[in-house]
Amino acid sequence: MNPFKLILFLSILLIISMGVFLFRSNIFTITSIEVEIEKVGCVESDKIRDASNLLGQNFFLLNSSKLENDLKNKYVCIHKVNLSRYFPNKVKLFIFGREPAAILIVLKDGEATESAEATPSAEASSSAEGFVVDNEGVVYSNSIEQINAPYIYAGGLNLTVGQKIKDDFIGKILKILEKLKSFGVDVKETKIYSNSLLLTGAMPRIIFKLSDNIDTQIASLQLILNKAKIDGEILEFIDLRFDKPVVKFAPKKHG
Repeated sequence: MNPFKLILFLSILLIISMGVFLFRSNIFTITSIEVEIEKVGCVESDKIRDASNLLGQNFFLLNSSKLENDLKNKYVCIHKVNLSRYFPNKVKLFIFGREPAAILIVLKDGEATESAEATPSAEASSSAEGFVVDNEGVVYSNSIEQINAPYIYAGGLNLTVGQKIKDDFIGKILKILEKLKSFGVDVKETKIYSNSLLLTGAMPRIIFKLSDNIDTQIASLQLILNKAKIDGEILEFIDLRFDKPVVKFAPKKHG
């Protein structure tokens, strides 16, 4: 064999052998896990460290996607997991919790009316169940004390912690609330009735139809609010279910 080729072959073999040795040695076995949590209310950092099962794993074989999915499935309040590696055998986990977008109050059968007359909070009894939901529609807690988020009252819901609400109706409501706030209408509570109608609890009281195009209804609302402001009118009620919205103004004060 050509001496040059022999040397090249032996060099490659040596590099591979050293690589295999180092790969399989304890040098790259995870021995240190640091956990930093932010807005995570359902679990402590030491339990996350244990649940990660990273101790003893190979530094190069860590699967960050699987780790995130496993932790999120185990602790529903976790929204995101970032994994940082520190050569040769240390990792740090950054755990971010879900943030409240709304509080869902489940009205009992006898409390949920099918009209726009009663205010949302007036219908709820002290025993009504409450759940915290994030902007992805994930129900991640049933502890609603000291949570600063708008209330959504609804009947006919069967909710459990860990459930993800389908049909994006939460997303539509959050979009409506965000737009209302930008229009200067600060809504603290809303009610869903007749399956797809949303009633705001602030003045003016506004009805949206969630099964119709939300963007069209928001655009109509903006025009109504702008015109009322220009005309010096005080709005009491706006019904956006129709092509031509129904608008009710407050009586003008004379004198």
